[in-house]
Amino acid sequence: MLASTNNGVVPQHETYLRFDDTNPKAESKEYIDNIIENVKWLGWTPSKITHSSDHFQTLYDFGERLIQQGDAFVCDQTAAEMKESKDRRRECNTTKEALEKGRPLYESKWRNRPKEESMALFREMRDGKHDEGTYTLRLKMDWASPFPVMWDTVAYRIIKHPHPHTGDKWCIYPTYDYTHCLIDSLENIDYSLCTLEFEARRDSYYWLVDKLAPPLYKSLQFEFSRLNIEYAQLSKRRLKLLVDGNFVNGWDDPRLFTINGLRRRGYIPDGINNFCRDVGFSRNENVIEISRFEYHQRKSLNDMSRRGTAVTGATPIQIILTNWPKDKVEYKDMPNHPTDTSFGQRKLVLTNVVWISQDDFREQDSKNFFGLAPNKEVKLKYAYNIKCTKILEKDATTGNVCKLEATVDFERKT
Repeated sequence: MLASTNNGVVPQHETYLRFDDTNPKAESKEYIDNIIENVKWLGWTPSKITHSSDHFQTLYDFGERLIQQGDAFVCDQTAAEMKESKDRRRECNTTKEALEKGRPLYESKWRNRPKEESMALFREMRDGKHDEGTYTLRLKMDWASPFPVMWDTVAYRIIKHPHPHTGDKWCIYPTYDYTHCLIDSLENIDYSLCTLEFEARRDSYYWLVDKLAPPLYKSLQFEFSRLNIEYAQLSKRRLKLLVDGNFVNGWDDPRLFTINGLRRRGYIPDGINNFCRDVGFSRNENVIEISRFEYHQRKSLNDMSRRGTAVTGATPIQIILTNWPKDKVEYKDMPNHPTDTSFGQRKLVLTNVVWISQDDFREQDSKNFFGLAPNKEVKLKYAYNIKCTKILEKDATTGNVCKLEATVDFERKT
């Protein structure tokens, strides 16, 4: 999120990392610490790390103010009864007459509870005098709105569970819909950037800030489509089902497109950041090709990787260079990077014996094979051309070639 200094000159924008830790049962210090570490690994340093729980007292005070203003009330309805009320509201036509006729069926009968009674109950909720599920603080919004989020949404509920940031100080906690817009204003956020599913919440976002202005001001809310990558599951809730159900080996399973999973794959921050810059943002729902993601990984790895020389496989092939003097040793300069000279060079040592991987030789040549084959001449990288003249030995168990003879073309350099 971007926060302006509002210093009267040119606004200087800063990035905040904020944890909307409004539900203690869903919060974990392990997750919080891991997110902070992953953000650091990606190369981003927020100017400030904040928690919604830092403002719990202010949010509670706002709740009392809303009750005093007649914009909130304590409700006795259970979660099931609230759902039933909203279902009845959906069945009503949106005409004024139909809404008024159906009002007793969907509006809570405690909506017009006296302010003094709501205030007393709200303070008793805060003091732990009531059980979970018995009372909630609801906002007195607009049942005529087409958006369910405006149908007297819940602002506070009783949750008797310790919080990873505030401990046992509170037993009532604000909801995300109540908290988000208020913290944006308290933290001087200029732009609240959300995915498209939050577009319907814009009315409630602005409604609540308007009710508490001043001192609150209205941050701007912009929505854009979420990032989707083909063959990748990016939904936090669905990923949690996979992890909790032991379908994968934790959040860092390399099959997952979590940051920890990508790190175990060997992906690097530059590739992820460059991919996000390339994709940009849009309001159009789309699915990005996974090849586009992998392209940025390959490019980033190519740009920063120091090269080395190795022969791969369990059974490499030995090549005897028959026209190379046995006591001759020659050194060739090999760049540590094909294009970036700042990586320096290393020395390649050439003698009459060289080794190649099994994949670099075939007994039967073909036009699309560029390795070594009988009577075929190929180039040793950064050295000479060699020509296979004879197969000397094969492995008795596998039948694979394990020793060759070849000659060196000392004149040909390309």
